[in-house]
Amino acid sequence: MNKLPINGRIILVDDKIDQVQPLMNYFSKNKIPFTYFDGKFENFPEEGFDDIRILFLDINLFDDTVPSHQDFRALQPVVDKLISRVSHPYLLVLWTRDPDVFNNFKMEFFQNSPLKEKSPIDILTLEKSKFFSYSGEVLDGDINDLEQELCSKLDNYPELQCILHWESMVHKVTNEIASIFFPKFGEYETWSEETKKMFTQFSKASLGKYFSDADASTRINSAFEVIHQVFMDELETQFYKAEKKLELENLDQTTAPNFKINTKLLIQNHDHLSNDYPGSLISLDNNDASAFFSSIIDQDQLKNAVCKNYNFSLKEGDDRFNELSPSQQSKKCSAYKKDEITGYLQKVQLRIDPLCDYVQQKIQHSKCVDGILIPEIAYNLIDKRSEAIYISPIFEYQENNVALVVDFRTFQTKVVVKESTKLTGGTVNEQIQSMEAVGEILDEDKAIFRLRSALLADIQSKFARHANRQGLLYL
Repeated sequence: MNKLPINGRIILVDDKIDQVQPLMNYFSKNKIPFTYFDGKFENFPEEGFDDIRILFLDINLFDDTVPSHQDFRALQPVVDKLISRVSHPYLLVLWTRDPDVFNNFKMEFFQNSPLKEKSPIDILTLEKSKFFSYSGEVLDGDINDLEQELCSKLDNYPELQCILHWESMVHKVTNEIASIFFPKFGEYETWSEETKKMFTQFSKASLGKYFSDADASTRINSAFEVIHQVFMDELETQFYKAEKKLELENLDQTTAPNFKINTKLLIQNHDHLSNDYPGSLISLDNNDASAFFSSIIDQDQLKNAVCKNYNFSLKEGDDRFNELSPSQQSKKCSAYKKDEITGYLQKVQLRIDPLCDYVQQKIQHSKCVDGILIPEIAYNLIDKRSEAIYISPIFEYQENNVALVVDFRTFQTKVVVKESTKLTGGTVNEQIQSMEAVGEILDEDKAIFRLRSALLADIQSKFARHANRQGLLYL
């Protein structure tokens, strides 16, 4: 059953535990974790599942009669309670004595009810008596056919099967990495001591000479950074080698890109992180946002965009854009920027220090570059010929499609302000004034989100190339 989830996302619901016992034994024998419920509300979790992959449901939860409309109604609260929301496709396996009940069940139970949003990707109707008797006795060899039935159904959904395989691979690699790094278990006291030593070695390797000054949270986080690196490398290696049946074809070029996915890939929430953490994007005053934007755009591209927009709404008798004087064209361009773009700009500042410098507390002056969040409409206006300009892919932020544009020519350093800084020397009034100044700096900076490591690394790489360019001197 290597095609089935091995991370405990299989749910069994049956009021007759003796009837479902053969299935539980079969899963257990094949090391497939599952969760069992007898259908009684008092035994359900307070909050339902949002990660079910396969749900086995007995239609006759409350009696042994042929299922009717009333049985469907009685089962709806059970499914509604078990499933909080469907964040991932799942397969419903329906135990029934009447296979013809499938169509009525699907129509009445999901499509024409409030449970429509909790519908499964498919429903597999099975007769218990085909695999084991209603007394719980296993029929020789027949229960093995259940594996073939499930895998055959899942094979119809290669996308789902591929994700299930990936989830199982994550589970498997996690155990392997733990086995590699941590000592074999004997006496707990010995194992505990050896494990702490391993964590300490990893943390010291990451923090260097700043280990002794780091707090407990920083030490353990830095230790797991080492483990995460090895984990990702092993996961990629094993997954790439594994057989996959999913075939990807070229998408229609007219398909609109999913900028919500880009948001997950490129940025993440900034909660609980210092503003000086590498990749932090700090919101700045917007007073000079329009001037900053004007310094990074391609004027020819701006004219082309304004020309199309102007000629599209041209009234009869008006001159076309190319027939206007240069000063009139300039005014139209300024009006276009003001009306369509300026109100959607946000000036920002990006921290681009190496992560190791931050972890080891080596940063005295944080390396920063200024940038700006621009709306999607302005994406093609940016000067892409300049090596000093970096343009991110478009992503969604605050329900708007935006891109981050960074200007390497604005590179600067900024004093790292620590809230725990102790002020010594000077008069009491001077110390109070200094503390107020520190407070103003802390309040001034507001991180809106943080760039993920891949995007930050790309920006750092492009910045390094820009900073080290040789140039050419000639007559």
